[in-house]
Amino acid sequence: MNSAEFSARTKAYTLRIIRSVDALPKDEVARTLGHQLLRSGCSVSATYRAANRCKSRADTNRPYLLRCCHREVREARRGDPAGLLRRFAPRNDSVFSSGDWYDIIAQLAIVEEEGDETLHWFDLLVDSVRVKADQVALLKQEGGEILSMIVASIRTAKARR
Repeated sequence: MNSAEFSARTKAYTLRIIRSVDALPKDEVARTLGHQLLRSGCSVSATYRAANRCKSRADTNRPYLLRCCHREVREARRGDPAGLLRRFAPRNDSVFSSGDWYDIIAQLAIVEEEGDETLHWFDLLVDSVRVKADQVALLKQEGGEILSMIVASIRTAKARR
């Protein structure tokens, strides 16, 4: 599954969560739990989309370094005894710099947290007898699969940095 397909899958998951929250009972507990479910569920697709935007050095928020060519970065290093710029310099013509991987991993970690939180809110809705377990079983399954894929992506990104 490529990133566009996965992004579409997380978006479809979010839309299903929105419809589920609309169908919740109208009492105070269901409204509160539904609000939390909606926030974390929407955050899964939105944060994954943001992580996708960290595709290359050109997409990161380092405008000064982006304007530097290879020679200028080498010159900047000479005036940088602590080596602070070293991690932003191109390495082996890689598409990503080390800093880019950290940005991507950080974004994916947020997706992981929000996905896990979404599953938590589903559990609380079931345990508080606001919805039946079979009504949210497919959503919980989908959330678990998305969470597993995000965890695998984080492991892959950590191995590549």
